Amino acid sequence: MDARRAEGEEDQHGDLLSILMKASQNTTGKRVTEEQLRNQVMNIFVSGQGTTASTLGWTWYLLATHPEVEAKFHEELDRVLQGRDPELSDMASLTYLRQIIMESMRKFPAAWTIGYDAVNKVQIGKWEFDPGDGFFMSQYLMHRNPKYFDLVEDFIPERWTEEFIQQLPQFAYFPFGGGARSCIGNHMGMMEVTLVMATIGQRYRLEMLNKEPLIPMPLITLRPKNGVQMRVVSRA
Repeated sequence: MDARRAEGEEDQHGDLLSILMKASQNTTGKRVTEEQLRNQVMNIFVSGQGTTASTLGWTWYLLATHPEVEAKFHEELDRVLQGRDPELSDMASLTYLRQIIMESMRKFPAAWTIGYDAVNKVQIGKWEFDPGDGFFMSQYLMHRNPKYFDLVEDFIPERWTEEFIQQLPQFAYFPFGGGARSCIGNHMGMMEVTLVMATIGQRYRLEMLNKEPLIPMPLITLRPKNGVQMRVVSRA
């Protein structure tokens, strides 16, 4: 932040820090302090680190245990990238990888539940909530609802066609939350997972060493109990 101000180019870089520095006032009309500005930037890094790592772990696990999906994943990487490092512009062409990630987040969403407090009196079904009442919405449960997803325990990336996505009702699938409190880093998270998967996947395969199926641990994020033990194997 000091270097940006010394340059006199706080808003010339077009990145998150530039946007926050340019927005010099918050909703109370008071100037944003240095500490608040630092905290906002750090929140993006910290909150995106654990969820992205969890999603990557579950996705590699699912690929390693579904060789037919892994083969299609590698075929797409070879066809689209042809041995070069992936770039942001490649994301639109990595359609099967996007389906893999969406299906991974359906089965094992890093944010497995989110809590809300009622602002006004509201009735949901036969239940009434007063202002201040708290309740939870669980992505893990909704993503396994057979009303919206066939073969809920199976790993089927191909289900995520544009037609299927369009017909899903709101909050049948919400790995990044939704509404006014949806994850501010949803696009960045998808970008991170896609580029990491593409970078590693075109060079290596990851083979499972765990002898037993992974057990999900519902902590702050949904993590595999005892971690994911894998062997890295060169595709060459």
